[in-house]
Amino acid sequence: MNEYWLYGIIILLVVLSFYLFRLVFNQYRLNQRQKKRMKLGKKLEAKAQKVLSRKGFKNIRYQKQYNYKLIEDGSQKVIKIIPDFTATRHGKFCVIEVKTGQSAPSVYNESTRRQLLEYNFVLKPDRLYLLDMGRQQLKEIRF
Repeated sequence: MNEYWLYGIIILLVVLSFYLFRLVFNQYRLNQRQKKRMKLGKKLEAKAQKVLSRKGFKNIRYQKQYNYKLIEDGSQKVIKIIPDFTATRHGKFCVIEVKTGQSAPSVYNESTRRQLLEYNFVLKPDRLYLLDMGRQQLKEIRF
């Protein structure tokens, strides 16, 4: 009878080890994919500055931080936002958000739309743009 318990424990340990290995391996793969996307994003944002220059933008600033305040239950909070680019074009203040991929460069993407809404509400730019770096397509967004 004791042999069966020993075999059962060994089998259980092997199964648990396998699942733990898979969990760690899957997390590693996810981290690698995220790092690769981040690296690609940074590379494309660097290219974006050149695209914006070619399209007539001046005074291009990369990831300038802006702060705004809001009140939560009577307590004031300072929120920071960092649009990808701010610039001027034809004398107008512009905010440009750079996106890549299948869904992110679309106003149908909730996160992108909310981000653009926040920039529009807080910074009140004369022009708001979404730059799809995959297609190198600049889209003016109005709310």
